[in-house]
Amino acid sequence: MTPAIYNRSIEGKERRQRLFSKSRPLVRPYEQKDNGFLWAAYQRGAFDLPRGLDQNEFLISVGKQFGPFPLVWIVEDDSKQFKSGRGQIALVAIKTDGWVYEPTPLFFPWARPRNVLRACVAFFQMMRYQKDVGCCLVRSGKDQQGFLNQMQKFGILFPRGRIPFGSSGGDVWIFSINGKKSSGDN
Repeated sequence: MTPAIYNRSIEGKERRQRLFSKSRPLVRPYEQKDNGFLWAAYQRGAFDLPRGLDQNEFLISVGKQFGPFPLVWIVEDDSKQFKSGRGQIALVAIKTDGWVYEPTPLFFPWARPRNVLRACVAFFQMMRYQKDVGCCLVRSGKDQQGFLNQMQKFGILFPRGRIPFGSSGGDVWIFSINGKKSSGDN
């Protein structure tokens, strides 16, 4: 008899293959050329910044907002919102202590629910195989718990527990996946 985690893993692999059957999102480091897309996202209300900033003020504010994060990634995926059929749909800022990586995603207003699902699966799969990642840790509130529970079906993110009253908004749920740096299995 095979262990339950093994069966889940096989099912997860099949789900990922179906999700990425035609194409796969690209997760890449943030580059200066992405500023135009950040500006467009700001104009559509994606950032928690005051309205009416000019481009220079916006870039300074974004620099302050994401400055404490040592890693910033961009996720590109298929989208009819782009003439080319593919473009930037999310920004992922990551805090790390060298072992634990905590991503904070910001999905742009033009990202559709399927883009969000594909981006999350691709991102966590990438983190799983990074040699410098010990653990990828995600903290969520009640509003995101259901979505993150779905990541378990793809074999890439697993629920680890709940912290009662872990934030001012209530309980906090913890999800994680081990990276290549760790020696343990998920």
